[in-house]
Amino acid sequence: MNWKLNRAKKITAIAAALFVTMVLVVMVPATTLALDHDGDGQSDISVYRPSDPVLGDGVWFVLSSALNSTLRYQWGFAGDVPVQGNYSQAAGMGIGTDLAVFRPSDGTWYIRAFSANLSFPNLFGAFQWGLPGDTPVPCDFDGDGRDELALYRAADGNWYTRNSQGATAYDNFTIQQWGGLSGDVPFPADFDNDGECDFTIYRDGNWFVIPSSESNASATIPWGAAGDIPVPGQYDADNITDFAVFRPSSALWIIRRSTLAGLTFRVIQWGLPTDTPVSSDFTGDGKTDIAVFRPSLGLWFVLTSESNYTTAQAVQQFGTATDIPLGDVAAN
Repeated sequence: MNWKLNRAKKITAIAAALFVTMVLVVMVPATTLALDHDGDGQSDISVYRPSDPVLGDGVWFVLSSALNSTLRYQWGFAGDVPVQGNYSQAAGMGIGTDLAVFRPSDGTWYIRAFSANLSFPNLFGAFQWGLPGDTPVPCDFDGDGRDELALYRAADGNWYTRNSQGATAYDNFTIQQWGGLSGDVPFPADFDNDGECDFTIYRDGNWFVIPSSESNASATIPWGAAGDIPVPGQYDADNITDFAVFRPSSALWIIRRSTLAGLTFRVIQWGLPTDTPVSSDFTGDGKTDIAVFRPSLGLWFVLTSESNYTTAQAVQQFGTATDIPLGDVAAN
């Protein structure tokens, strides 16, 4: 970690500000639904199938919440990484998520643009950006409603971000050093509620954050333990991203609420140790639903935020053991 970015006297203040200032002034963040393929304001249960013996490589299956039917698209090859997001248009009601893959073999992002008729007929672009071994971490780092082509390179701890703003989309870039230790997990999110994603590393129970509103300082938030999976989301009603982890050993979701300056938390048991967390806003209420995908059965179990996480949706069979489930967490 490049600790030169820290200002020692400000670390505590910035860490506190990640909660305190956001409670005082609640803004509407420019975050997007990473899985809203049909543009109705709800995430859709979705999987990416790297290879199918009948349908071929790179098949997307989307359970459309608007149509209550399954949509299928071929986009990608075996070995590609799904990186769906809002690239071709700024996010908003009626604007769905683009189909996109990152191809590690040639470092290229292939993006198929959303269309209102849900046919995704047009190629938005093929952008060469990355190297084999890079981790794609698309997010809206500049607050314009469109995701940046962002990569984390573990070898040097650098984030390489190709920006959506500019005379031509994605024609300039920035480099940010943040991370670089073995086991670091890059996980950008908007923790300071300014509508822009923050460079964030999760390391064995600690979150290292460069708030975009305080880019010359950083904060360390202890939340979790070694072996936990980061699952940040908007679990309470203040539109602010909460620090949260899923603990596979006990299938516990441990959520630090941003309300009350992060002084309260909640622990919810949901899933099995072998499940994959796939949290997202599947019901369109603006809050993150707790969800897991069970590969052995191809089942989705969703615990809804409307019920204050006490009532589940009907269990949904969607996918196979070799599919990649898509969620705010799984996509990362």
